[in-house]
Amino acid sequence: MKYEWMTRGWVSVAIVVLGLSAVGCGADCAALCEERKQCDGADEEDRDADCEKSCEEDEKHAEAAGCESQYEEALSCLDDHEDVCKAKDACASKDKALAECVEK
Repeated sequence: MKYEWMTRGWVSVAIVVLGLSAVGCGADCAALCEERKQCDGADEEDRDADCEKSCEEDEKHAEAAGCESQYEEALSCLDDHEDVCKAKDACASKDKALAECVEK
């Protein structure tokens, strides 16, 4: 399920996905994931996601791939927007950079 909450339907999340409450001093993935569950267009699978578990797994995958900075930048981008549901286009380049890094 890696990075699904971020890349799929914007309620991934990927999505953060963090039983882990934050990445360093940065954005709280689980809180962002929970917010995105409420977005229009979130499907049942997204709404039922365990955000803490998903975020923890996503962070581990990013670390294993050496993509911590891309992961933190993608989360930070979402966190910088008042409405996480409207952040998709604004954060697309950060999400793409993360996905490309992890796929290497």
